[in-house]
Amino acid sequence: MRKAIRYIPLLFVLAGCHSKGTLRAGAYISEMEKVFKKKVVSGNMEYNIQYAPAAYMICKELSGNIADSNKELFNKRIKEMKGYVFFIINIKLKNGQTVSNPDDMVMYYQSEASKDMSLHEKERSIPPSVWNFENNYGLAPYNTIVAGFEDGSDEPEDVQLIFNDNYAHTPMVKVAFTKEELKKLPQLAIN
Repeated sequence: MRKAIRYIPLLFVLAGCHSKGTLRAGAYISEMEKVFKKKVVSGNMEYNIQYAPAAYMICKELSGNIADSNKELFNKRIKEMKGYVFFIINIKLKNGQTVSNPDDMVMYYQSEASKDMSLHEKERSIPPSVWNFENNYGLAPYNTIVAGFEDGSDEPEDVQLIFNDNYAHTPMVKVAFTKEELKKLPQLAIN
C-alpha cells in the first residue's frame, strides 16, 4: 500500500504528458510559467519577464481548454499568430511600495513605453507590433505589459528583450533567452 501511495503523484505527472516533450494544456501552461520566466531587479523596480510563444498565448486565451470543440479554433489562431513571439512583463515596486502618481504611470505604459522596448535577434532590432498594458489599480502588487513581436523565424535564435523604462528611470532592463533554452520549449499536445 505504501508503494502505491508513493507512485500516485508520479502517475499524475505522467498523465499530464502526451509523449516525451509534449504536454497537455494545463501542464504546458505550468511548465512555461515555471521555466521560461526571468526576474530582473533594477533600482526600486522588479520585472518578471516571461517568454510566451503563440501556443502559450492561445492556451491562455482558451483558458487551457483545448477540447475537441476548440481544436479548430486553436489551429486557426496558430496560423494567425505564426511568426509572433510574446513577452509577459509583470512590473512592481520592491518592498511593497506604491506608485506616487498613478495617472502618469498609466499614461506612460499605455502610450509611450512601446517606443522604449525592442527585441534583438541576430543583427535585427524589432519594435513591438502588439502592445497591451494591464493596470491592476492597486488590486495586485504588479501591473502587466504584454508585448508581441513579429520575428518571422521558425527556428529558435538567441533573443534579447531590451526595455528602457523611462517611467521608473530604469535604463536598459535586459533579459536574454538563448537558442539552447528555446530549443527546450515544450510542445503542446492538442490531439
